[in-house]
Amino acid sequence: MKFLDSGQLATLAQQCERWWGAMQPENLALDAPLRHQRFAPYTDLNRGDRAYLRRCAHAEDVLLQPALHLLAHKLEQLEIVVPLDALALIAGVLSHINSHDFGESKLARRLGNTVEGNRPAMSELRFRQLLDSRTEDELYQRMRRALDLLRGTAHVGGLAKDLWQCLYEMRQPDYTRPADQRLKVRWAQEYYRIARAETPASATEPATVSPS
Repeated sequence: MKFLDSGQLATLAQQCERWWGAMQPENLALDAPLRHQRFAPYTDLNRGDRAYLRRCAHAEDVLLQPALHLLAHKLEQLEIVVPLDALALIAGVLSHINSHDFGESKLARRLGNTVEGNRPAMSELRFRQLLDSRTEDELYQRMRRALDLLRGTAHVGGLAKDLWQCLYEMRQPDYTRPADQRLKVRWAQEYYRIARAETPASATEPATVSPS
């Protein structure tokens, strides 16, 4: 899997955002010139393409979807080299985003934010399972679950870049790379800094038993 520099990752993120946006219901009714300006070359995509992507139980299933190949073709034209099976996982996960978060680009921070009952959006157990994904299919399933817990709200481009880095590190592990530059370490930092800061101590510390 070829390494992408920061500029290439920015292009990947931008194209994924345009591709994703073209399939969103609120954008399908735009006037043709405006839709072309915002979402070309993906203007032929529609809610049916989105529905087929969301039904894919495994990343392997995404390989058969025409929407994936439209994105892959554009990236090839831009000389952004992403293996098709890796792009299938990225695209399949992104299809489960319902609304783009313009404010928070870091997924792990959103998972650590407290929700009802002063608990993180994703429990620490499930977050550890996400970090411990050993196969790409496990990553695919657990990322879909993460988006469900966030009610489908995430930063499209930010998640695309994170997924690319996660796949790159799974396929080509380099333990000489500084820890804070590894994706799962960064996710852990972002999650625990917000989760432990916002969760009351009583929710995280074991109960003590008074001596009788």
